[in-house]
Amino acid sequence: MNKEKYADAIDLIGERYSLPDFAYQQKIVSDTEKDQVRDVIQDMKNRMLDVSGKIEPGKNSVMIPYNEAITKSLPRDRAFDMTTANRFFGVL
Repeated sequence: MNKEKYADAIDLIGERYSLPDFAYQQKIVSDTEKDQVRDVIQDMKNRMLDVSGKIEPGKNSVMIPYNEAITKSLPRDRAFDMTTANRFFGVL
């Protein structure tokens, strides 16, 4: 993060502790808005689970668009380099 984000976060902390709840909700974020965001996130999560539930276990379900750049940047001199590549791509 940068200094601007730290400053903004400290400003919000000050607002949270120095305003009564009704004023904070009116000025910064209301409980209704938080509930709406939770609903949107839950809907996105459910949609992702629906899609991922159709993929058989053990089958690759990921596309890495920068695969070629990563592959070319990995070392290729020793047998252990294959282990490194396998672990690296496994984490991705």
